[in-house]
Amino acid sequence: MTSIHDLKLGSNTLEVLETILGSLERFPEDIAKLDLSKFTAVADNIDKLHKNVTQVQENILNIKSALENSKAEFDASKSDFNNKLSQFGQDLENVSEIKQDVLNTQNSINQAIIDAKNAIDAVKNEINTSIIEARNEINGAKTDINSFNNDYSEFRKEYAKISELMANIDSMEKLLNDLRDVLNNGVIDDNNISLQKTYSSKKINDENTALRTELKNKTDELTTSLNTKTEELTNSLNTKTEELTNSLNTKTEELTNSLNTKTEELTNSLNKGLKTKLSKAEYMQDKHTFATKDELSTKVDKSGLSPSIPPGLISMWSGSIDSIPTGWALCDGTQGTPNLVDRFIIGAGNTYSVGSTGGSADAIIPLHSHTIPAHTHTGTANSAGAHAHNVYVGVENGSNYVNMLKAETYYRNSGSTQSTASAGAHTHSITIKSGGSGTTSSVGLSATNANLPPYYALAYIMKL
Repeated sequence: MTSIHDLKLGSNTLEVLETILGSLERFPEDIAKLDLSKFTAVADNIDKLHKNVTQVQENILNIKSALENSKAEFDASKSDFNNKLSQFGQDLENVSEIKQDVLNTQNSINQAIIDAKNAIDAVKNEINTSIIEARNEINGAKTDINSFNNDYSEFRKEYAKISELMANIDSMEKLLNDLRDVLNNGVIDDNNISLQKTYSSKKINDENTALRTELKNKTDELTTSLNTKTEELTNSLNTKTEELTNSLNTKTEELTNSLNTKTEELTNSLNKGLKTKLSKAEYMQDKHTFATKDELSTKVDKSGLSPSIPPGLISMWSGSIDSIPTGWALCDGTQGTPNLVDRFIIGAGNTYSVGSTGGSADAIIPLHSHTIPAHTHTGTANSAGAHAHNVYVGVENGSNYVNMLKAETYYRNSGSTQSTASAGAHTHSITIKSGGSGTTSSVGLSATNANLPPYYALAYIMKL
């Protein structure tokens, strides 16, 4: 009999069998009957199973190790993700701060512009007020000058009268002195030519004329001098007014330029500060996406940058052709655009393919005909024609004959006319024969915009 120790069994299998046989030693007779060689196949299977279990255990250990490694990588990725998420949150806060700074800067610029405009308006109002006051002063001065001229004219008239009287008095006084000299001396000095001619009327007239001429010349000189002074004063006032106006305009222009310069400096300063703040978020990035402050108006995804408005998008523009926004082009067949000038749009995808054209606003309707199917008509006659018929009844004549006709000549008895009873109005049925067919035809006509519905024109523009 083969001993159990003679079997080629694995250690674990041997231990199992020894345990089983140890339990059966209490039954020696039964053990003696056992053929231990039959346990070989079972032992091999058990040994293979043990190896499989061992391999499974190794696989489980490998899987456990791989899971631990994966967990470590996951933890590292999670930590990296949390760091990037935190950085993104910080960048988002920076963007919010930048946005608020931009809004504040824009509000400051707008307020500065409003203040500058208000200051300019205030200066303009002051200048206009000064000009009005200067004009009023000039007009007042002109009024004073006119009043002075009027007063001077009256004065000149009175002065002329006084001068004339004074001249006459002087002449009379001189004549009186000459007469006194003649009366006192009794002779006339031969050297006194003027005295010799004292009694000459011509001398008197000549002297009077000379005096008047001299007085007129003096008056004219005085008038000319006054007119010159008046003109000089007027010119001086006009010059001063013009200088004041030019000075005010110059000051206004200088103030306007100064305000514009200050506004520009403020704008540049604000833009510089804004640029400095934007530099904090100039590049916000992770391993997949890069974005700059110049690209804040674009949508960003993991594969890169994609414009928020894709090129090739066609939209309708209600403004003028000359004011089409930058980056867009009129769809007139240039710059890679389809020619949509004076055209309608039809949906493509089934009968029509993209880019196909056709149709005409002036198309002629084709020749065509319409068949009239067989049909019937019914009708009724109007109710009318109520009437009665006269009946002539004869009477017996003298020959005992009954005359059934109305005679022209009557005998003993005259016949009488009777009427039948009225049958009343009545109708007649009318049946029209059915059947028959026919065709109609029409010819299409050519006309401008014959098939064009009411429209409102807008410009089609395409994103480049």
